[in-house]
Amino acid sequence: MRPELDGVAAADLAGRWGVPQCGLFRQLDSTFNAIHDLAVHGAPAGTVVIAEEQTAGRDATDAPGTPGGRGMAWHACYGPARAELGVMSVRVGLAVADAVDALLGRLETRLKWPNDVLLGERKLAGIPLRGSLARSTPCTGWRWVWV
Repeated sequence: MRPELDGVAAADLAGRWGVPQCGLFRQLDSTFNAIHDLAVHGAPAGTVVIAEEQTAGRDATDAPGTPGGRGMAWHACYGPARAELGVMSVRVGLAVADAVDALLGRLETRLKWPNDVLLGERKLAGIPLRGSLARSTPCTGWRWVWV
């Protein structure tokens, strides 16, 4: 596990972000696989896993991810109400776009249906939702993870 991201320890990032735990890794096969395993073993909602590189990352359609797997990848687990599931990727995309625009000090980002955040004409992030039913976790019912 990688203990720091830009000089900030995983525990400090969890505190800043208001999440129960944050795992930082230099390389993982898949952040989705890692967060799914944590969820099945009872990780609390809000747990985050971040990797600098994925060797077997997949996209929302389960196709292989970006060749080489370079770039920041992360997943978090949540247990939203069923009514929230349909709009969650849009809400997350808007939050990412708002955060980037705030950092830039101007409106530069936009959403591209169904789950991409664009900066100018270039893709900045994808926000696919993937879910699984994991009854053995503290979050009863659907256990959703997102990127």
